[in-house]
Amino acid sequence: MKHGIIELIIECLKNYLEYDVVTACLAAIDNILKEGEDSLMESDREENPFYIRLLECDGMAEIERKQNFPSDTVFSIVESILSRYPGQ
Repeated sequence: MKHGIIELIIECLKNYLEYDVVTACLAAIDNILKEGEDSLMESDREENPFYIRLLECDGMAEIERKQNFPSDTVFSIVESILSRYPGQ
């Protein structure tokens, strides 16, 4: 994470519209957020540090924009992310 992977993934989401790229990026973000959730159990943190980084680079807004992508798979991944972080 210290090498800016979240920012790179969000840049890909912004700049590429190919189904394979979008699904890979969203799946990666979903996995990163899950990893952050798991790390909370092993630390004294109260917030997912990867989610905080995602907010800082406007990543959640980009993920929300993908709700309109013409794919059920993309929609499912976006909904999975948004269901864990509603109204953020």
